[in-house]
Amino acid sequence: MSSVQKVKKKKLTVQAAIEALRLAGGYQNKAAEILQCNRGYLCGFIHKHKAVKEALDDILEDRLDRAEQGLQDFIDRSDDFSGSRLNAIFFFLKTKGRHRGYNESSDLANEMRNIVTKVINYGSKQSN
Repeated sequence: MSSVQKVKKKKLTVQAAIEALRLAGGYQNKAAEILQCNRGYLCGFIHKHKAVKEALDDILEDRLDRAEQGLQDFIDRSDDFSGSRLNAIFFFLKTKGRHRGYNESSDLANEMRNIVTKVINYGSKQSN
């Protein structure tokens, strides 16, 4: 007999999948690590169980809400000109917020980019 014993895998439950997705912030790779299963299995489980899919959608919508709030906070704080923070917000909105109209080619994205560029340029002139 081998020194490595086979261990039965725990059956994944809807509640365990939802909790892992919450802990992972909606990142399926991280949730799969938490659950000790592979990502493909978790993806299949998500698609088979409406409650898990809805919970994942809620988690991602919450993250979008926080990203939008971060952008609004950035706009409201005219003294914060952190380009890396702004790029992170734009990246998140463009990749996860497409269904809300955030994408590379949208008029909204172009308008936001123009406004932010003007604000940054204005801030640079003020600090000189």
